[in-house]
Amino acid sequence: RLLDLPLSILPEICDETSSVKLELTLTMPNDYPVSESNDAALSTEVSLVSAPSNPQFVRKAALNAIPKLKKICQKEAISTVGSESVMSVLNCAENWIHSEW
Repeated sequence: RLLDLPLSILPEICDETSSVKLELTLTMPNDYPVSESNDAALSTEVSLVSAPSNPQFVRKAALNAIPKLKKICQKEAISTVGSESVMSVLNCAENWIHSEW
C-alpha cells in the first residue's frame, strides 16, 4: 500500500500538495491467519518511494520515520495473530501518520 505523509505542517517551505510517499508491504506466511504462533503473523516492510529533495531535513525525517512505522505495524500484526489482520495493520499505519508524523 502506498502511504502519503503530508507536509502541510510546513506551509512556509512546502506547498500543500507536497508529501512523502512510503510503501508498506505486508507478506503473509503460509499458515496465516490460522496459526496463533508469532511465526504466522504478517511480515511488514516499509520503504521510501519519494520525498522532496528540498529541504533535505524532510527526506531525513522520512528515513527516520521508517523504522518507527515498521515497528508499530509489526507490533499490530503480532497482536492480531490468529485472525485476519491486514486491515488492522493498514489502519494502524494510517493512525500513525495522523498522530505521529
